[in-house]
Amino acid sequence: MQLTTEQRVFVVTYVRTGSIKQVQNLFAECFPDRRSPCKSVIQNNVRKYQRNGTCLNLNKGCSGRRKTVRTEENTEMVRTIIQENETVSCRKNNSQLSKSSFNRIVERDLKWYPYKMHLRHQLADNDCVRCENFVRWLLRKPHRFIDNIIVGDEAVFS
Repeated sequence: MQLTTEQRVFVVTYVRTGSIKQVQNLFAECFPDRRSPCKSVIQNNVRKYQRNGTCLNLNKGCSGRRKTVRTEENTEMVRTIIQENETVSCRKNNSQLSKSSFNRIVERDLKWYPYKMHLRHQLADNDCVRCENFVRWLLRKPHRFIDNIIVGDEAVFS
């Protein structure tokens, strides 16, 4: 079990007494609900304090899985591939990267988010008038009428 920050500070300050056994006994008195740290834990905490000047965890940036694919070279390669051909697919990306690695670099490293362009018809001159007429017609209907309307995004119903 990992020591809390308070417990680490306690170990580092009381190790000056010179005896690791004495530190373990004092630790047991101050933290009765916790087992006393063993000799190696005390020595490692003191060594870390002497080396780094802190007894806090220093695993920031060092923990977790190593980035093996998301390197600077691969990020630049993906950037140039996309800039040369904006319609490139993550599946057919002309690199040795898998589609998930390619997507991960695009979204997490480059902060670009892929989208698919959807073409719609161009608005005609009379579309605004037709829309206004529809809204006026809808407002003249009874209040409960709107509960019976089914709205979908299909262009053709069969």
